[in-house]
Amino acid sequence: MMCWILMALWASPSAWATTVADKVDSAREAILDADFERAHDLLDDAERLTPESLEPVLRGTLSRIPYYRGILEYYVGDREVQALEYFKAALVHDEEFRWDVELVTEEEPQDLFELLRNEIGSRPRPSAGVPVAAITEKIYIDGTLMNSYDDVVEGRHLVQVLCADGDLKNRWIDFGDAPDYGCICSLSECFRPSFQANDTEDGVSTGSLDLLLLGVGGLSILGGSVVNFAMLNPVWEEIQVASSQPHTITQNEADDLELQFKRRRMLTLGLMGGGILLGGTGTAMKFMGGEWEAGFSGSGAWIGGQF
Repeated sequence: MMCWILMALWASPSAWATTVADKVDSAREAILDADFERAHDLLDDAERLTPESLEPVLRGTLSRIPYYRGILEYYVGDREVQALEYFKAALVHDEEFRWDVELVTEEEPQDLFELLRNEIGSRPRPSAGVPVAAITEKIYIDGTLMNSYDDVVEGRHLVQVLCADGDLKNRWIDFGDAPDYGCICSLSECFRPSFQANDTEDGVSTGSLDLLLLGVGGLSILGGSVVNFAMLNPVWEEIQVASSQPHTITQNEADDLELQFKRRRMLTLGLMGGGILLGGTGTAMKFMGGEWEAGFSGSGAWIGGQF
């Protein structure tokens, strides 16, 4: 009896399918056998194993997980909406992914799949955000080793970082915005650390310098406008009244008004002029391109750029 059990386990693909790729391969076989429930379970297993993988998971494997889910929806689920969402997720992982004619032979879903390919191809392609400083960590997105100049199609991707200690850390990331890859390894390895302080190290804060200058410049101009209307104009009006009715004010009061006017005018001009200067510098940096960063610590401030 035990012998028969062992033979049955050996013959079952799900018994020896231990990697993500193995599970996905077995799911395809289950779909071909019309065993949709087992295929669904195998895809669940594959998705569960993905963030635990000890090796890069290739995009061909990743894309097949949502693709096969879309096939299952086509046969026994929501082929109008949910199947399309799964197909799009597959194309986000691999824009060159090809329709499996052995699983579905009808032409209509194949034509629709090609339309979805065009839709994914028209999505924004933000920078992968891999820093030049990442010399000890290897960064994979959907199984592809990335460089600082690479981009990625907008959507959900698997990020895997081979950290300095040799461990592979995995995380699902929704691009747009790229993550701080160093932080995936550990907080102490963040490439762009947020403000952190302790007894031995100064905290550091970083940000995009062009946006920082534009923001500070705008606030400075706004502050100058507030000072002008709320503080400078009332003093100017008082001076005009005193000039037309000199008998209503003493010399000391007149001198005080004049001093207030000069100080508030200097403050207004300083804020407005500084705001224009900062905003103009930020605008110039933005049009110049490259990556600008600024930060501060307990010992000083710094500015850096990369072209």
